[in-house]
Amino acid sequence: MRRISRIVLPIGIFLLGVISAPAQDSEMVRRFDYDQKAPLGIKHLGVQRRAHATVYDITYASPKGGVVPAYLVVPKGRGPFAAIIWGHWYWGNRLNRQKIGAEKFDAFVAKYAWTDQGKYVSHAAPAHVFLQYATEEPFITPDRARQYAAVVSEPKQFKLYDAPHSLNAEARRDRIQFLIEQLGLKPVSEAQIASIRIFISRLLQTDVQGSSQVPGVRVPTSVGRFPR
Repeated sequence: MRRISRIVLPIGIFLLGVISAPAQDSEMVRRFDYDQKAPLGIKHLGVQRRAHATVYDITYASPKGGVVPAYLVVPKGRGPFAAIIWGHWYWGNRLNRQKIGAEKFDAFVAKYAWTDQGKYVSHAAPAHVFLQYATEEPFITPDRARQYAAVVSEPKQFKLYDAPHSLNAEARRDRIQFLIEQLGLKPVSEAQIASIRIFISRLLQTDVQGSSQVPGVRVPTSVGRFPR
């Protein structure tokens, strides 16, 4: 049976389950309709070749208009490999509201309220959800993390780590073990796990407002983890 792995991060939410999930609200589902035959329009902006994977810096055409920046990480070897879609969560905050203006900001939030992950995670079953949060998190307190976890449907796992926003080695081991168990993957050695380091893109070295150090580029702050 085909499986899909999805990652959506307030700090960390892992969703794994069969593609045939329970029906959502029909109006919400309609929001995701798109022309599956439309060209992706992929453009390669750069590449980093690492010992265990190749990281492609790409953009692709959005069905809603414009382009979407992304990284495509391809492990070395013949596979098959589990496919993981990782999307950094992002929603408006008080600083953005003050900068953009209350009227314009509120209109934007109302228009795209359907993109709020909270509207979907309560209907994730039969997908298995793994929530990972940090205790040294300036944005989400442990109590708030527990409130978020309560919204998510079963089956689920919840764990707090004594770590900063980017979590730690323990969380990384738990995350890998979760994927191994849920997707039936081969075990990973401790040496391989220890070789994973934090990867920060040049475009993602941003200030707290999300303003990139690259002229003309604005992106939300984000950190990913890739093999050496």
